[in-house]
Amino acid sequence: MRTFLNFVLLLLLSGMAHLPASADPPQYNSIRLLSVQSLPVIDPSGLDLHSDPNYLWTVSDEPMGQIHRITTGGQIVESLPYLGEDMEGITYDPETDTLWIVEERARLMKQLDRDGNILQTRSLNIGQPNENDGPEGITLNQLNRHFFVANEKNPRIIWELNSNLDIIRTTHINFESPFDITDISGLFHEAVRGELWILSDESRKIVVAGTDLIPRYHFDLNIVKPEGIAVDFEGRRLYVVCDAQNRLYTYRLETLLTPDPHPLATGSYTFDFWSPDEPDYSYPPHMVFLMSAEDDPQLDAVFNSPYVVPPGDYHPDDAQTLGFPYNNTRRTRINGLGAQGISFINTARGRDVGAAVLALDTRGVTAAHVSWLGATILANNRCYAIRLQYRPSVEDDFADFLHLGEIVEYERQQNGHARHFSELPLPEEMMDRSNAELRWVFYYTGEQTGGGARDELRLDNIVVTPVTFSTADPGSERPVRTLLHPNYPNPFNPETNISFTLGQAADIRLEVYDAQGRRIRLLSAGVLSAGTHRYRFRADDLSSGIYYIRLTETGSSPVIHTQSMVLVK
Repeated sequence: MRTFLNFVLLLLLSGMAHLPASADPPQYNSIRLLSVQSLPVIDPSGLDLHSDPNYLWTVSDEPMGQIHRITTGGQIVESLPYLGEDMEGITYDPETDTLWIVEERARLMKQLDRDGNILQTRSLNIGQPNENDGPEGITLNQLNRHFFVANEKNPRIIWELNSNLDIIRTTHINFESPFDITDISGLFHEAVRGELWILSDESRKIVVAGTDLIPRYHFDLNIVKPEGIAVDFEGRRLYVVCDAQNRLYTYRLETLLTPDPHPLATGSYTFDFWSPDEPDYSYPPHMVFLMSAEDDPQLDAVFNSPYVVPPGDYHPDDAQTLGFPYNNTRRTRINGLGAQGISFINTARGRDVGAAVLALDTRGVTAAHVSWLGATILANNRCYAIRLQYRPSVEDDFADFLHLGEIVEYERQQNGHARHFSELPLPEEMMDRSNAELRWVFYYTGEQTGGGARDELRLDNIVVTPVTFSTADPGSERPVRTLLHPNYPNPFNPETNISFTLGQAADIRLEVYDAQGRRIRLLSAGVLSAGTHRYRFRADDLSSGIYYIRLTETGSSPVIHTQSMVLVK
């Protein structure tokens, strides 16, 4: 888990120079923090990739600061003898094996060789009023040999310079919300997609724009004074340096709008718990929670932003839990309710929730059903509902999920009301698909009974189960007791068949445990009819050893049946 929103809009990023131009670039829409390293560099400010992506270049903005090549783990491997004056940005030119820096107070752009000798100097003095309002970031477009240089503020501008260092374009940066920033502290240019990554220290934000400087999407950062940025698309890494704490932050670029699908042929999928202590960019396995870009989204709204709360959107009452959006108590939010799943509530923030999307790999499955629970936590004046939708693949549009010809949705009721939707057959077109999706949409119905307060609704107990077939002869006498049969074959590798017979309809759970008593797979959960039921169990991801099948007849007095099986690889 862990896990990027536009809030965090759709990221179409590319593997930079190492990726062939004809290849389809990967799609990322989230960042997940991997590590935080202390740097042996005082006040690191700029950042760029070396030609070997295992190394980075950074500068110290201290008086008599130096230029360093560091590993991505934060160790210095090379230091240039050049001593700078308030160096704030750096970019590496692999074609000439030289470095370009900007010095803020001197208002200068300089080219240096690897021995620290100055090769070129270019003034960037435009009469900036304050000492610390000068050039702050620099990056090189390696395709056309143009530079982008950012002036921090007063004015907040980005220059484009050609290879002769002539300024050919000056753009004043006045992005509108949600891309608005109050300063610029770093730049990084991605050549293949023509994207410019703009880092803001004061706003704690990354805005990604085209080279036309029209913003496309953004990331919010929970970092104090981020000052330099570099992105390795092929390695799916984002690096940010922080000069307040002398740290290097490493993030992983991830795709969350289309989460990895759960292979349904290996067993049921269950969502029945979500902690309020989960941090930003965290979502349940095989799921993602989404937001819209509008108030009170209705069914025609676009939900294309993974759920996250930007730092500026936290209510003061929640300021102590910045970065942990699932335990917020105010404003638009999704709350983690522990064993009661999640809840949705909106407060007109221009980025209202929401939807929960579950991805399923149904290859090898001919039929399946879904169960889930909807509930009302707080009924208010603006009426909301949770509607179930589906699509056979990510290329398709979502359609309403129908059961017996009726739309499946939970409509708000009185406080505390809950409704369980049990064993709804998945549409046939979802079967034998590599990436089918179910979506629960929390939406405004348009009905309003009074003021502006919105309903808070709960989603819980999602279970998707492959349907078994019965071998019981309908005309024969039904068995009078439950039997869990030995699996066959046994020993097995990697697949075996598990079967059991129910004397009467029963609410059951079929699970597999390892020898240490840890549950490693839920195969089925829910009410099944009398008869014999079979499941295929695959253990491709498990090591050799003894495993236990446990069949539980739930109820006031649960009955447990067990069988052992041996996996030999």
